[in-house]
Amino acid sequence: MKRLLFLLFSLFIVSIDIIGQNNCTPSDACANAPKLCMDGFITTTAGFSAGGEPITCPNGQTWGVHNDLWIAFMPNQANLEITVAIIGSCSSGDGVQALIHDNCAATPLDCDVDCGGTPTVGGAVTFIPGQTYYLRIDGCNGAVCPVQITVSPVGAISNPPNNLPKWPPLAFTSWQNQYPCPSDKEFYYCSTGAMCNSN
Repeated sequence: MKRLLFLLFSLFIVSIDIIGQNNCTPSDACANAPKLCMDGFITTTAGFSAGGEPITCPNGQTWGVHNDLWIAFMPNQANLEITVAIIGSCSSGDGVQALIHDNCAATPLDCDVDCGGTPTVGGAVTFIPGQTYYLRIDGCNGAVCPVQITVSPVGAISNPPNNLPKWPPLAFTSWQNQYPCPSDKEFYYCSTGAMCNSN
């Protein structure tokens, strides 16, 4: 009986883990881009390959595609900015580039592809609330960098529906001013107002 209960419990945990992993990773292609909780999201440019989507920037900046990743999002308002900050160190290359598309076949609406800094996009776009847009992040010259995405103002982008059951936290319930930081790599907690990091 104990073995049967252990087996059932193990299967339950595995099924929760499988459901929880659904659409937690950015896509290698625009057409498969998942909608993620972007504000505070942590990911890396490692493991992505160059896509064939349009690369001509409306502001005249030139760039090349090396290892781009895609995340879909739906704005709640017309004006917002998305910042992609490098956290930690890049293992190769010299930074990241960020672009916003309104569909997979169109040229970007906004670009920050200067490399070497913290790209911010969206300020030049008047978004249509409820329409799907795509954030494209690429490593400059193939740079492999850990990045964190922030959205300003807070709440400007809709969070995707969470299909997981609402479970109470199992640990860290006594921490004061601690907030979960979403990531496709690990799960972190950070203090109010602090950026999440992978230390």
